[in-house]
Amino acid sequence: MKKIKYFTLFCFILFFEINSPAFINNLSFDNDELTISLPKNTFLMFEPIDIMFKYINNNDKNDSVSSFLFYDQLYNMKFYITDDHNNIYNNKFYESPFLGIQKEKYIVYPYDTLITIMDLNRYGILPEDRNKAYFNRIGYFPIGKYKGYAYTETGLRSNYIEFEITDLNDEDKFILENCNHKELLKLNDNLEIPILKNIEKYKDNSFYEYLWREKVREAHIKFGNNEITEIDLMNIFKDFIYEFPNSFYNVHYIPQYINLASSHDENKVNEIIQNLVNDNPNTTIELYINNTLTREYLINYVKNNKDHY
Repeated sequence: MKKIKYFTLFCFILFFEINSPAFINNLSFDNDELTISLPKNTFLMFEPIDIMFKYINNNDKNDSVSSFLFYDQLYNMKFYITDDHNNIYNNKFYESPFLGIQKEKYIVYPYDTLITIMDLNRYGILPEDRNKAYFNRIGYFPIGKYKGYAYTETGLRSNYIEFEITDLNDEDKFILENCNHKELLKLNDNLEIPILKNIEKYKDNSFYEYLWREKVREAHIKFGNNEITEIDLMNIFKDFIYEFPNSFYNVHYIPQYINLASSHDENKVNEIIQNLVNDNPNTTIELYINNTLTREYLINYVKNNKDHY
């Protein structure tokens, strides 16, 4: 079995249009657009908030997008977020926000879209107890209603988004207490996280998806220690993708799943993509992979990652 190479997965994500109530007041920049969206409008306190950036080529010619826009620009993206008490949240407290950044050149075809996602939690506040790192996220937004937009100093500006943070109930608190990421690091000896053995009982809880992410993270560690096979890891990815077909986080998991499902063979990628499209119609999965740019990216991802997932 291949030994996993631990590395930071940096990948650009390619999408067509995603309909979302958060898409309002889209602003253009040199005839192109940058829009942001959230997977939903209401989150629990300490819940991970993934925000999606969409760069849309509104020109009749190909765009060559490289470090100018999606590294230098979005890596240094700023936010202006206010709550219902007019408090301002506009400074991130740690770096490396993007799940998909790479200093490469990408061709964005006319009227096609290039997307990446990032962690918005880092623009909130730090907990008083720094050991409270739930679901691998450090920051959080207090209870309240928020609105804001993203922008760069060069004049690129997004649409507005709005979201609300609500309080925790007893079950939410129990889940957090059992998914404190820094506490989980102490379990490396046996790699068992007790609450993950029966996560189906929390299927109706807003934290259910993030319990699944912890399950995937646990599988990563076990694979790295040769305790599970590539097929086992592939099935964990597949289970998440099919359980949460509208999760923004699938832009992170789908390339890894396809790489494993294809046995690192780029010639099998299109067949796997088509199976995903057929099985998940009218979902974020379909929007993500059912376009030329994404298929090109996924084939290249498999071609360039034959020694690891």
